[in-house]
Order: sequence, then structure tokens, then C-alpha cells
Amino acid sequence: MASDSKKATFSRRAEVLREVQQAVSRGAAPSQNALVERVPKRGLQELRRQARRDA
Repeated sequence: MASDSKKATFSRRAEVLREVQQAVSRGAAPSQNALVERVPKRGLQELRRQARRDA
């Protein structure tokens, strides 16, 4: 299966980057990329739910 990933560059506070690294070290995700992709997806899902409730 071909990947539809695109490279993106974001700036994050050093504290957030450390927390991501620590979470991956504890096994929360297989990689930093995987974790950083998963978390916004969950946030976006919540925003969509809120928008449906407010409509």
C-alpha cells in the first residue's frame, strides 16, 4: 500500500518535544511520528463532534 504521507515542519515548545520523546520511550507509540499523528487526529475528531452538537 502506498503512503500518502507528506513531510511537514512544525515548531513546538521544547517542553512538548520532551514530553513526546518521553511518551514514546514509555511505549505510548512506536515512534514520535506515530504519536504526533495520532494526537491531533483525536483532537480533530472531538472538534467535529462539538460542531455537530452545536449545529
